[in-house]
Amino acid sequence: MSPIPVQLSRKRSAKTCRAIFLLAVLVSSGIVMFGTQFHTARATNGPSVIATIQLGGGRRQIDGIAVNRLTNRVYTANFYSGDVSVIDGRTNDIVATVPVGSNPFDVAVNTATNRVYVANAGSNTVSVIDGGSNALVATVPVGLDPWGVAVDPVSNRIYTANWISADISVIDGTTNSVVATVPTGSHTIYVAVNPSTNRIYAIEENMHVSVVDGATNSVVAAFSSTYPTGVAVNPVTNHVYVSNQSINTVSIIDGASNTSIATVPADPFPYRLAANPDTNRIYVGSNGDTSDSVLVIDGSTNSVVASVLVGYVPSAVAVDPTTNRIYIANAGDDTVSVIQDSPIPPPAVGGTIKLPPTITTAQSAPSAGSLSHLPPTPAALAGSVVGLLLIVVASVRFARRHWLR
Repeated sequence: MSPIPVQLSRKRSAKTCRAIFLLAVLVSSGIVMFGTQFHTARATNGPSVIATIQLGGGRRQIDGIAVNRLTNRVYTANFYSGDVSVIDGRTNDIVATVPVGSNPFDVAVNTATNRVYVANAGSNTVSVIDGGSNALVATVPVGLDPWGVAVDPVSNRIYTANWISADISVIDGTTNSVVATVPTGSHTIYVAVNPSTNRIYAIEENMHVSVVDGATNSVVAAFSSTYPTGVAVNPVTNHVYVSNQSINTVSIIDGASNTSIATVPADPFPYRLAANPDTNRIYVGSNGDTSDSVLVIDGSTNSVVASVLVGYVPSAVAVDPTTNRIYIANAGDDTVSVIQDSPIPPPAVGGTIKLPPTITTAQSAPSAGSLSHLPPTPAALAGSVVGLLLIVVASVRFARRHWLR
């Protein structure tokens, strides 16, 4: 056989291989481009960290965090620096730093009055901040070593958990004065309020949770817990959530009967937690040995449905139901992890909450980062289809020109 036909055959084989390879590359590119559009449309429904905010300015140790859903402001209580950082929830920028008392340990917001309350463990006071001007407007003496603080926007009452004096201070938000002191069983750590039932829940070191009637300022019930480290309430379902760090569980209490209805494994080391009444999800900070995360509990099934890695030593959790964003105070590295739990929830149904007249404030729209779950427009899909067809046609023409010659 002549060597010339062999060379031509090899030449044609090489052209054939190049053409097939190019065709495959072009078609694959079109498929990837087309698939990317649908990947954008099918963004996950699971929670994920979309931003990490670094406080900076030296060691601070963020021990408390709170959100005003009406103004889209986030507040952190910075233990070592003795101040509160104010974060714009739209841009994730720190817009103000407000000096408060010594060793601020927790922070809460009254959305009805746009006032921010800071429990200063080192000075036995509560600082009152005007959320509009970020100015300190009052300092209220309370019990000894206040750790936790919570607000009832209906009654305009503020409650502090006082560790050393083993009691709860009740502050009138109108006069900025203590109007009652409620003794508890032992060292009181944190408090949570159900504005729908006017009940206050205080976790204590003697392994139980006291239930306080906000109308009489007296303890009306108590239920057992095992080394409780956090408490949160869903006012829509009237369920109370208590984290038990020593046995790695979250107890779910029926607020009507004050009895346990479920126990959710929350390994490892669940600490403080917060509930989103609009989605019936509960977010639990977990201080693990090898990783720090936030566990997501579905309140309808009482099970953990997700775990999200966050910063070092998550110490407090706050939820903005308007944007469905969760803010995690990481005490170990002075950061705030911002979690978007999509989709953005509709208004709550199936329950009622007594809410007071709120301040007139335009609710901010979510930033572009929270809209990644939205489907593409019809025009975008049509453009993807046309683009794919053009790539296929061009690929076929190129192959016929170089393959069949």
